[in-house]
Amino acid sequence: MKRMFSGQQGEAASSAIYCMNYKARCIAAQAADTEHTRFFLATSSLRDENEIHWIEAPENEQSEPPFLNCFRHKQEVWDLSPSLNNQDLLFTCHNNVTSESAEMSASLWRLQEQSSDLEFLLGLPTPSCSAVMWQPEGSGDTVAAIGTKTLEVFNIEQSQSSAKSIATTSLCGDVMRGVGGAAWDPHHTSQIAVCVDRSIRCIDTRANTDAWKIENAHAQQVRDMDFNPCSLYLLASGGDDSAVKCWDYRKCTKPVAEHSDVHSHWVWRVEFSPSYGDCMMLTCGTDANVNLWDVSKLNNEDSDSSPLIKTYDEHEDSIYSVAWSAADPWTFASLSYDGRAVICTIPQEFKMSILMSGDDNEAE
Repeated sequence: MKRMFSGQQGEAASSAIYCMNYKARCIAAQAADTEHTRFFLATSSLRDENEIHWIEAPENEQSEPPFLNCFRHKQEVWDLSPSLNNQDLLFTCHNNVTSESAEMSASLWRLQEQSSDLEFLLGLPTPSCSAVMWQPEGSGDTVAAIGTKTLEVFNIEQSQSSAKSIATTSLCGDVMRGVGGAAWDPHHTSQIAVCVDRSIRCIDTRANTDAWKIENAHAQQVRDMDFNPCSLYLLASGGDDSAVKCWDYRKCTKPVAEHSDVHSHWVWRVEFSPSYGDCMMLTCGTDANVNLWDVSKLNNEDSDSSPLIKTYDEHEDSIYSVAWSAADPWTFASLSYDGRAVICTIPQEFKMSILMSGDDNEAE
C-alpha cells in the first residue's frame, strides 16, 4: 500500500490524488454516511491478496486525503456496493479462482473500524454475479444481483446471515457479448434496467416481464446506463462505440440526443448527480478521461453551446469507475486501472450557476 497527495487549484477545480500499489477497477461512495465525503476503493490483483481502502476527502485542497482503514479481501474485487442505510455493510463482487474454474460471486461484509478484517455475513447464490444494487427506497434490506444469465432480487434477513430470493428473471437469449451495467429506476422501484449486449432492457420484477426495451441502443456493447433522478422518463447510456446517449424510454426508437465526439474510446460509466441530476452528469472510460456534463444542454442537440463543462485528465490509465459523494454534491472521485484515485470538485462557476438557477426557480 502507498499513498501520495497532489493538490491542484485554479479556475477548473481542486483535486486530491490517492494511489494504491495494485491494479483497481471500482470505487464507491459510502452512501449511508451523509456527514463525511468518504469512498471505498478496491484492488483487482490475481496473484496478491487484495485490499479495500477506505478514504475521506480532505477538508481543503492543501491537505492529504485522510486514510481511514485498509481491509483485507483475498479475491480480486470487480464491483463494490455499500449499503444505502447502514454504514457498516457493503457487498463485493469478486472472482473465485480455483484450479478448475473461475467464477464471479457476491458477498456481504460488515466493516470493523478497529480491524483490518472484514466480517463475512453471507453470499448470494446468483451464478456469475457481476454487480449488486441496493433498492433506492425502502427499509434497506432488498438487493438486486446481476449475473450473466439472470437478474435476481433478494431480501436480506434481519439477522443478515441469509438472503431470500423473491424474484428471478432470465437474461438468456439476449446475451451475445455479455451483460454490462444496470440501474434501479428511482421513480419505479419495481423496475431494473440492464445493459444486455447492444440493448437496454428494463425488467418489471413484480410481473417478471419487460417494462420497456431499447433495441440496438449502441452500435457496440452498452457498458453502462443510469436513470436521471430528477426526470421521470430520462436516462443516459454509454458504450464501446464511445458514444454517450440520452433517452426518453417512452420513445425507445431514437435517442433524445447523442454525443459521439467527446470520448475517444469505450465509455465505461455513466453517473447522474444524485442531488442535481437535472444539472450534472459524469462519464468516464478507457480514454483515461472523466467528463462533466451540463444535463440541461446534454439532452438538447439543438443547443448553441456545448454540454461538456470540463474534462478531467489527471489519470494515465483506463477509468472503470466514478462516484459522486454522498455528503457533498459538488465532490466526486474516479479510479483508474493503475490504482490512482482522484477526488475532485466541480468548477466554482458552474456550481454558482446551478445555485443561482435554483434560486430563480424558487422565486418564480
